[in-house]
Amino acid sequence: FNIQGMDITSVLLFLLVVVLVFLWNRRGSGNFPPGFDGVPLLGCIPLFGVHRERSIAEWGREKGWPIFYIKLGITKVVVLNTFESIEEAFVKKGQYFVERHIPIFLKRYSKGGKGNVCFPMGRFGNTSARFGIHTLRDLGMGKSGMENKIQSEIEHLSDYLVNSPNIVGKKSVDIVPIITKAVSNIICQLVFNTRFNLDDKITFIDSAAGIKLVKNASWVRQVKMTLCYVPLLNRIPTIAKLKQEREALHNTRHDLLRKYIQMHKETLDKGNPRDFIDAFLIAGEQDKEENSSFNDEQLLFYIQDLFFGGTDTTSFTLTWTFLYLSLFPEKQKRLHDEIDEVIGSSGNISMSFLEKMPYAQAVMQEIFRVRPLVPLGMPRKCGQNISLMGHNLPKDTSVIPNIWSAHHNPDRWPEPDSFLPERHIDSNGNFIKSKDIIPFMLGPRNCLGIRLAEMEHFMFMVGLLQKLQFALPAGQGKVDTRGSSSIVLLLPPDVDLVITSR
Repeated sequence: FNIQGMDITSVLLFLLVVVLVFLWNRRGSGNFPPGFDGVPLLGCIPLFGVHRERSIAEWGREKGWPIFYIKLGITKVVVLNTFESIEEAFVKKGQYFVERHIPIFLKRYSKGGKGNVCFPMGRFGNTSARFGIHTLRDLGMGKSGMENKIQSEIEHLSDYLVNSPNIVGKKSVDIVPIITKAVSNIICQLVFNTRFNLDDKITFIDSAAGIKLVKNASWVRQVKMTLCYVPLLNRIPTIAKLKQEREALHNTRHDLLRKYIQMHKETLDKGNPRDFIDAFLIAGEQDKEENSSFNDEQLLFYIQDLFFGGTDTTSFTLTWTFLYLSLFPEKQKRLHDEIDEVIGSSGNISMSFLEKMPYAQAVMQEIFRVRPLVPLGMPRKCGQNISLMGHNLPKDTSVIPNIWSAHHNPDRWPEPDSFLPERHIDSNGNFIKSKDIIPFMLGPRNCLGIRLAEMEHFMFMVGLLQKLQFALPAGQGKVDTRGSSSIVLLLPPDVDLVITSR
């Protein structure tokens, strides 16, 4: 028989495979967590809506499950929906969760696991991770010397905002690309030993093109973006177009990075490394291991990860900060008053002021809580059979921490969707550090640049507010502060802000 070009044997074999996969996924696993199967073949993907992290959080709370599975396609993925379950997995039993689970989109992003975010831990993975930590520390990341670089960039940014036409006191402006370029200059100095003017258009640090692909995307568009990574579906015209846009952006960035790597090779002084690229090239010449991880492709994707982790996350966090302070001018005034009292209107910003500014710390912690930039943490997998929260997880089970759910637990945070920095201030006016606000994750393989991210957030926030104030445009309607969930990040809404000098 022939059914539109397909013989009946092929049809029967296909149906048999579907049935076997279905039965395999329904097999008993010995006290595996409960969960949601969703719809056949697609699992829970069609049920997420625009904000996956919110939907998943509600599913778990409605059932009272701190740990449960959801099906992504035909694969069961375990969700850690409370701080306690995340802590047990990644802190108390963290040695069993050091490996990334690399879904399709991360495989494509990292070209099969290159870079630092997706590189498998093992002999080469541990070497790569240690190299990154030690090298970035040697280059000043998290040290006082980095404060000088950040302070200098704040001055460049403040001058740019004040002196550029049509910004300060003129009209509302989209602050995302401006802040992104300023923050990216910190990584540029670590990686390239240089900075760029804020008017320069450098594709790999100008994320505007990438933002347009995901920001305020409808549920249908987000599904299409996810399907971009499924080879069999790339022939569908609308999906193929999105795939081409993403690939064009990646290729342009990679071409520029390859040029910088080649320039460093041609000017390398082994006795005087200038930056991260030099240090990597020198380490590569010293590493005699077979199939060493110190190669050009690994370096390219390592740099890509540094820019993603050190630029987009900080710039979007700062955008959320200035948006919320614009929505609540009385909180912005309280922060202005604290800055004036502790630092003054012209003093240099330093991390030494942090402990003297409880309200600034409270604002930062509340932003981290209410709008975590990575609401669903990077997925990991069990290194062996393990018991977790009273359930058994077989080796290689994929696990996702729902940071959003932990940060919006109404039992821990009354009015969880409200922006209330005051909740982090005690009756004596002191800042309350919360252990269960975890924007950078917990345990082994958490964020490589925690210290730098916190330093940048504090210094850029305080440095700009020292001279400027932010407000919504006159006549601005209701702002949808839910933002937009891209594949990884929680992006702020498209709202321009009015910037004026103080």
